[in-house]
Amino acid sequence: MSRNLRILSRKGCHLCDKVIEPLAQMAAALATFTVEIIDVDTNEGLAQEYGLLIPVVLDGDNELFRYGMDTIKLEQWLENC
Repeated sequence: MSRNLRILSRKGCHLCDKVIEPLAQMAAALATFTVEIIDVDTNEGLAQEYGLLIPVVLDGDNELFRYGMDTIKLEQWLENC
């Protein structure tokens, strides 16, 4: 069963790009999870809640990390995929 990571992002966010690109490549290579990119600026609630905290990586409602890649938390999450 494939799990889904959601990445809260916005256009023009260089920190977001540094998280999205490697996670998308990893998802394609491993095929154990998918990546969904969500533009916080298209959702007023997300924009208010996460505003400047992006990128935020979520597994369901659980926040894995924010502001950039946390390889330790990602490795822990992958062990449970």
